Amino acid sequence: TPRPRARFKRAMSISISGFESTSDAYVVETRYGPITVTVQGDRSKPPLMTFHDVGLNHRTCFQPLFVCAGTSSDLLRRFCIYHIDAPGCEDGGAGVEYAPCALLRDGETLDALAERCEDVATYFGLTNVTVLGVGAGATVMALYAGRHASPVVAAMLISPSCTRASTMEHVLGAAAKFNLRRYGWTSWSLQHLMKRMFSYRALAGGSGGLFGSDLACTAKREMSELNAKAVLAYYEAALNRLDNTHIYEHLDIDAIILAGTNSPWYKDTLHMNAVMRPRKVAWIEMEGCGTVVTMEDPTCLLSPINLFIQRLKSEGVC
Repeated sequence: TPRPRARFKRAMSISISGFESTSDAYVVETRYGPITVTVQGDRSKPPLMTFHDVGLNHRTCFQPLFVCAGTSSDLLRRFCIYHIDAPGCEDGGAGVEYAPCALLRDGETLDALAERCEDVATYFGLTNVTVLGVGAGATVMALYAGRHASPVVAAMLISPSCTRASTMEHVLGAAAKFNLRRYGWTSWSLQHLMKRMFSYRALAGGSGGLFGSDLACTAKREMSELNAKAVLAYYEAALNRLDNTHIYEHLDIDAIILAGTNSPWYKDTLHMNAVMRPRKVAWIEMEGCGTVVTMEDPTCLLSPINLFIQRLKSEGVC
């Protein structure tokens, strides 16, 4: 495979409540097409690669966690972070008419996204990579870690799925795909994706009923600013995922699985924990949370993640 190429896209500085971060975005040409990578931090530090869930991008998925952690945390001090956005899901893509080659292709699976991550690591010359993923993004990161000659040495997986989508998931997914393909963003498609992401406790609030909480209103606004065709393509890849138990059985990396008790893939996390090597993996339950714990309750993630990073420090990973 030819060495991936990239072009510099933009530089941006984010300042939120005293949290300041400067990041550079690159468009990396992979074997399947371009993908946007946002690099945050000192590139001389060990790499941390992230991948978001369906209906989000790196900013909406991970910014609450990093802001909550603060600049003095090991999560930010010890790593250079490489945020990967699913094709077309980067900020500013809502009004863009992407060429077909710029989005996930018909029939492209999460395994192909893992191969794109491999090309990103090749382009930046990354070694000893730690990965962090949420939902479908956690599945992508686990598949990437299981690839031959992968540079991944540790993984933080939040509510990953590891088996095929159920019949009910396919039925609901078919309705959501029809809405997105025919009408773009509608109230039903937004609410469907939010139910995949969050617990009912997090969605309910105020006089707005089930979807009246501040989190629901923020997620709805952020999702509607994403490119609907790009989200549809990522969603189809997530629905068409394979049963990759045989890959997880042979993962020889340090891993922590963080399972939201109200996530649709809670049982999948139990299955993944059962098949992975017991001395290498830790399973932690996030009580009352849905899939995207990084947005719903980032504070509850800090303690287990910091302890896991302490373990990596003792092993010389970071």
